[in-house]
Amino acid sequence: MFRETTASAVLVGCAMACGGMAAAADHAPRVELLRAGITHDALFSVDVADEEAVAVGSDGLILRSLDGGASWQADAAPDSALSLLDVALGPRRSIAVGQMGAILESTDRARWTAVASPTDKRLLAVAQRPDGVALAVGQFGTVLRSAAPGQAWQPVAVDWRALVPEGFDPQLYDVMFTADGRALLVGEFGMILASDDGGQSWRAVHAPQSAEGEEGAELWAIDINARGLGVAVGQQGRMLLTDDGGRHWRELDSGFGDSLMGVDVSDGNRIYVAGIRRFLESGDGGRTWRALDALDLGTAWYQAVRISDGDALVVGHSGRILRIAPD
Repeated sequence: MFRETTASAVLVGCAMACGGMAAAADHAPRVELLRAGITHDALFSVDVADEEAVAVGSDGLILRSLDGGASWQADAAPDSALSLLDVALGPRRSIAVGQMGAILESTDRARWTAVASPTDKRLLAVAQRPDGVALAVGQFGTVLRSAAPGQAWQPVAVDWRALVPEGFDPQLYDVMFTADGRALLVGEFGMILASDDGGQSWRAVHAPQSAEGEEGAELWAIDINARGLGVAVGQQGRMLLTDDGGRHWRELDSGFGDSLMGVDVSDGNRIYVAGIRRFLESGDGGRTWRALDALDLGTAWYQAVRISDGDALVVGHSGRILRIAPD
């Protein structure tokens, strides 16, 4: 559980029906503001490992907490001109990726080093397995792989003509590893792809749709817990649910059109979804939902959420970091 801080706790929640979704019971979680930056700051990603947390964002911003989010310090970035768009912590290295194919690695909880990248395309997401295998994905069908800490990043050739309508090189927005080591990614045209060999080959588990079809709405984030419960979210309020580790997916009728940018699923089946003027919570594996509007969760944008021991860290506009403690 994240440590308590002296920040004011706001006990506010909004139980509501979201179109086809049932509303959850009205028990308000506690939402705290842990950090506020300046107007032009933006945080795009956060990751947590035990009491360590790292958030990354615009202009090379890297923030680190060693006390579960109670306090934050800035790490030095090799290039402050490039925004960092995702971060993944691991037992032997931490990895951040971003604009112009930037890849940073850290092995000592303080110093980040730029490593050689085989692309200048924007990298939007990164993930790694406990054994050190890491994947980064981004613009124009870019998939990169590193087999272990200290080993070079290599491009992965994907036959997009066989996977994507019209043969486009799609934008890839998120990537993750499941508890059993499989990789999944989401992207343009509503695609969800899976890999059983650490990202070296890919197959569709939710087929991409035509660019002209409504079902082609982009998917921007994905998460699956150790029990196999998972959610993918994206454009126009799109939401898909899996209960078998991502092998099969079904659409949920969210009933709203707001962009959903980030998702995290706890092993206890609590789900948080962050977005633009929308923040959703489910405490029962996606059967019922409520919208939270504490602080500015319902009026501003938050892009990423990460759960640890029940509490969640949320990052977004103006360098703001929030903590949500469930009721």
